[in-house]
Order: sequence, then structure tokens, then C-alpha cells
Amino acid sequence: MKPRLTVLLGAGSTVSLNPGIPGLCGMPSTDDLTTRISRMQSPKVVLIGTRFLLTDETEKPFALNKAVPVLRLLYRALSNTFENVNFELILHAIEQLLPFASMRAGDTLSDQFHPPIAAFVEMLKHCEIFNDWSLLRATRESVISEIYTEIQNRSFQLPKELPLHKLIVALAKEFRLAIFTLNYADVVDGARNDWFDGFVGENESSTHGAFPEAKSFDAQAFDLWKDSIEPVLVHLHGSVRFGPSRKDFDLVKYSDIGAAREVIQESAAATKAQVARSSLRTP
Repeated sequence: MKPRLTVLLGAGSTVSLNPGIPGLCGMPSTDDLTTRISRMQSPKVVLIGTRFLLTDETEKPFALNKAVPVLRLLYRALSNTFENVNFELILHAIEQLLPFASMRAGDTLSDQFHPPIAAFVEMLKHCEIFNDWSLLRATRESVISEIYTEIQNRSFQLPKELPLHKLIVALAKEFRLAIFTLNYADVVDGARNDWFDGFVGENESSTHGAFPEAKSFDAQAFDLWKDSIEPVLVHLHGSVRFGPSRKDFDLVKYSDIGAAREVIQESAAATKAQVARSSLRTP
């Protein structure tokens, strides 16, 4: 039996793919995605009634009524506390704020989904703008959609065979590979068709037929990865092929980034519809 070789791939493995084509970029770096997300103009909120005196002679204070990009405010607030802010920290902050903001929607949520911790926490006054669960949900989905869009756009430009693919194929001839990658992009996935990653469940199905290549994760099967004959691939930070299940709360792996993004967009549309319904009040 071939010896086992474990490989850890950092961001540099997909940022600089060196395909030999002038002007062709690899996958976006952490800094690239952070810059794009921190400058996103959508979603926006409208600030109303923020009053200030222009000079001592001003008789009436001014009212500010201006649309402000939420992600710029969020990035600025994090930068005042953290020395280094990246897009993962931005997403983490949104997900931590959601339970607190949801107490505003307590009358529209059942106790099953109403986090008790929210009852003990009050949002800081200068961060009151984030105290809206529907805004945070929309912001989170905008960030995820931006990541998928940028990675998918760059993927379209790449040739089918890359130096990284050739390296993996060469190593697989001598070793039983176990590759752990920190990248969201599915560049490594394209090197082979026989990766073992624990997503070995049956395809999802419905009364309207099978969903396209949406397999669930089997933790017990993956526990035996060290004994696997097939090459092992693990996306430690997640993958653009991962997405929500269409039928339950599970995370599943789709056949490609396009299929995963389609389901994520369906989820975003469902959230918007939920927000619209929750905004309706019975007199």
C-alpha cells in the first residue's frame, strides 16, 4: 500500500496559480475579498433625525436623512477595536449580532427560535443601526453572494488544467493523498473526480424528482478517512460547493459552484419573503 501524505494548502496555493497566461488572475485573496466587502454599497440604511449644530448662531439643528452602506459602518466599528479586520471577522460579527437583534422580532418568532441570551443584552446606542435582524440577515446573504460571485467569475477564466492539478496527480501516483485546504474555491476539487470528503449520502430527492447532486455529510464514514484508498479532500473553512439543503437544515455539497449558488439565492429570496410577511401587522 502507498504511504500516506498529508498536505495543507494555504491561500497562496490558489491566489497564484501560474497558468502561464499573461494577465490571468488566480482566486481572490483574503485582502481582495475584505476590500470588496467593506466597500459594498448594498444593503443601505437611512439615518433620520441625527441632529447637530453647525455653529453657535444656528437657530435650528439640521436633520440627517441619508442612505448609508451597512457594511462600511460595520467595518469601521470593527476596525476601532481590532487591529486586523478581514471578511471572515465581518461575517462572524454579523452572526453574533443576529441573536441580539432578533429580540426586536420576539413577537414574530416562536420560543423555539428566540435566543434567551438576547433578553440580557442591550445593543450599544452608537450601534443601534444594527439592531434589526432582517437587516443583518440581508447583509449576511449579500456578503456570501459577493464571495460566490467573485470566485465564480474568476473560475470561468481559468483553464481546465493547472500546474496545481498536475502536482496533485503526480503526488497521487506515489502517495495516498490527504489534502486539507484553507480555500473556499474549488480549484483543488477539479484536480480529480474521486475525492473522498465525507459527503457520501444519497442525493436529495423530492416529489418532483431528484435534486442535482446534493449529497449530505456522513460523519461516521468520514471518521475512517485515514484508511481511505481514495484521495482525501477537506475544506477546513468551507467551500463554494457547500450550501443549505433544500429539504431540511443540513449542509450539503453540490456538484458545482453554480448549483450551490442557485440554492443560496433561493434561500435569500425566502428570507426576503419572510421579512415582508413579518412586517405585516394585524390591527
